[in-house]
Amino acid sequence: MKNIVNDKGITLVALAITIILIITIASIGISAGTDTISSAKYTVFQSELEIIQSKVNEISEEYQRENKQIGDSLTSLNQEVLNTAEVTKELNKKAEQDSSRLESIKNGFRLCTREYLANTFEIDGLTRDYLVNLEECIVVSAEKFSHEGQDYYMSEQMSNGLYNVTYNNQVSPTGTFNATFTKISNKYEINIEVLHEKYVSDWQVKYRLQGSNYWETTNKLKFEVEQAGTYEIQVVHENEIDLGTKTLIIN
Repeated sequence: MKNIVNDKGITLVALAITIILIITIASIGISAGTDTISSAKYTVFQSELEIIQSKVNEISEEYQRENKQIGDSLTSLNQEVLNTAEVTKELNKKAEQDSSRLESIKNGFRLCTREYLANTFEIDGLTRDYLVNLEECIVVSAEKFSHEGQDYYMSEQMSNGLYNVTYNNQVSPTGTFNATFTKISNKYEINIEVLHEKYVSDWQVKYRLQGSNYWETTNKLKFEVEQAGTYEIQVVHENEIDLGTKTLIIN
């Protein structure tokens, strides 16, 4: 009788293991689903920025020539967005670190609600309102979008984002960059801050340990290395811009 029960029955231990497995599989599925949804929302947000940026680039010259304005005056909440660290950092690049110029740029923004953009420019289906500086062709989300621990407001914060094309023909070969590092566990995170007078997308970083004949490359301005030592670092944009070579000592 005991053998029959063991062959055909189910013990509490086996039942518990089965339940744990089901919960684990469900958790993995939920986690993967959440990541997929987050990535999809990020893509939608990036697409909205690119669509509005394209429209702003298209109408900027005409509207300025005819002295036409867009949108409405900013609210106090809109002003707070422009004063966030993330937005101010990007606007400072445009202002070339000039505080009075930065203030002028911030004062040039207008609020374009999703209803206004739909009715005036037939841009339907937007999920948020946007702040637009028509003269400078700058687009900023009126609310933050958080993804993977970072808050986004502008295309300039995103890799492969559509940048202000008004300046595509004004790319300057001059500029510089700063390189710093932080030790994280048994690795070192190198952070590159580019100081360049125009908006440029797709910077490429080349780096190598001093004495090595091989250059590593990355399209990220923040990356990790495993070895300490003296690094030679270059920052370039295609074949148009070379910000030179700097040395970073990691010890």
